[in-house]
Amino acid sequence: MEQVLAWQAAPLALFEHGPGVLVAAFADGLATIRGADLTWTWSGPIQSAAMGPDRGCYVLSAGRVWCLDPDGSAAPDDVTERFGGRPREQGRVRCTGVGEVWVEGCTTHRDVNGRFVANPAAAAAPWSPAAEWVDIYGITWACLEHGGSTRVLLAPPNAPDEWAPAGVDAGHWHWLIADTVGYTWLVGPGGWRRLAPRQAESGWRTLAGPAPGEAVTAAGLSPDGLLLVGTGDGAIRECDATASGDTQARLVAQAPAAARCLLSDGGGAMWAATDRGLYREPAAATAWQQHWQLLPGRLPGGGNHDIFAAACGGRLWIAGGWAGQWGLPVRAHVPDHLFAFDPASGYWEVASQMYMPRRYNGIAALDGRVWVVGGEARFGHRPEPHQALYLVDVFDPRSRTWSAGPSLNFVRTDPFVVTCGNRIYAIGGAAHNEGPKLDTVESIGAGEDAWRIETPLPEPTRQGHGCALDGIIYCFSIDGAFAYDTVSCTWDMALPQPGPIGQGPLAAAHDGLVWLLGGYHDRSVRCYDPKARRWAHGPDLPVEQAWAAAEVLNGRLYICGGARFSPAHEAIVFDDRTWVLRPSSSV
Repeated sequence: MEQVLAWQAAPLALFEHGPGVLVAAFADGLATIRGADLTWTWSGPIQSAAMGPDRGCYVLSAGRVWCLDPDGSAAPDDVTERFGGRPREQGRVRCTGVGEVWVEGCTTHRDVNGRFVANPAAAAAPWSPAAEWVDIYGITWACLEHGGSTRVLLAPPNAPDEWAPAGVDAGHWHWLIADTVGYTWLVGPGGWRRLAPRQAESGWRTLAGPAPGEAVTAAGLSPDGLLLVGTGDGAIRECDATASGDTQARLVAQAPAAARCLLSDGGGAMWAATDRGLYREPAAATAWQQHWQLLPGRLPGGGNHDIFAAACGGRLWIAGGWAGQWGLPVRAHVPDHLFAFDPASGYWEVASQMYMPRRYNGIAALDGRVWVVGGEARFGHRPEPHQALYLVDVFDPRSRTWSAGPSLNFVRTDPFVVTCGNRIYAIGGAAHNEGPKLDTVESIGAGEDAWRIETPLPEPTRQGHGCALDGIIYCFSIDGAFAYDTVSCTWDMALPQPGPIGQGPLAAAHDGLVWLLGGYHDRSVRCYDPKARRWAHGPDLPVEQAWAAAEVLNGRLYICGGARFSPAHEAIVFDDRTWVLRPSSSV
């Protein structure tokens, strides 16, 4: 690793504050780091710190909670009373991937919108803990040190109102890490433990550490979202589990001394703070971070797939979906939420609740409103399969209200729903989840009260993704690529094909090209130039991804959620992450 800075004491924590900017929370103050320059922006004792979604640094200092501007341009704000209760003197301050800021001992936490929300009841604990992570199952995890040992607690999304014991003995656990492939790790002087909630019946596994005789001195997530640990010999290793339960450790960097805290930044670099300096391991030239940036916010509720996104009012919107592994015990779950993404913060919020849980629906924007089109729902608690829908529901982001839109002419689950030329098009899909594919097409314009029948598809299709560019709608599925001219109302029967397409591909129109991204067992990106009628390769996705959302907002291409099969774990992994294509990436 290359040395960036020298100092006399390691910070308590490191945070990324923007491209090329870090924030370091030391025991005696806060500082920003730009290149080799360290600038102190606040002086005072710090027991714990976390970076919030509002770009404020929340610190516990002498029994008070302060929100600090890392750049030092705004006055410190004492927010202790807003968190309620009394912070623990040496307690933890944490920010989860859904943008919640927690303070140990306090009775409320700050949500992604700045509202203060009551914490889960803590009957199993002497005081309210601070949440450490929200994992891909939507489970919130916490650690609480008491009586010389650490208790591990959880609050699953299907029982979120009370902390419950996590089923592992209290011990000397210094780190709790939930990775992005579905494992929760406990590391400390008490040893190593690991739980896969999707295999909760197997319980917590007791593990041997990756470096016998070397104590773990720091832990975090690697650039690929796996457990990252530093040991006393300065080695930094990425750790994963195999399908058989073995632990695999890979040396990814070597610091000259033990790391006290670790950070993986959005560019794929790893940072290690030792007692005597700050060190950096740059990303490989072939790393996916050269083309894609991982954003801090996670989808609320955990990994979600069979989703689509629409851009409206400067935000991205996702409605419902299907969380294939959710809660504890883990089960499939259909959300009833409308999610909104703020590009300024990089975080998602639950913007509204829909009338019913909904999956396989399309989503589009028209006339400043978000249209949720078709899909499936299960009404009440009846055991029948989900029912395909004619229903169209319209959300107004300005008034934050719902209204009923004109019903479709055909029930449609899994349709391609695309806005083009001030009209929304609903294309293909199926009459029910197990039923035959549809070739019917219909559209509606602003102010109209009925859907208009359009020219049918050349062949029935479903389970794909669509986008629009220059008046042409493009649809992609395992059945191939289709292009519809919305002016002449004709399908392009000579459209060049990109080759085989996996299930659940993503599509978006970006930078004058049509982007076909991923699909089941596929990480590749293919780009179509309508003028040249030619396909070319684009930058590969960060991971194989299917059934995810892809959309362009403010000229940037975003992908979110999805699912993939992981051969290493012999499991389907449902994702809750969001990436954006870097402006410098091109075909």
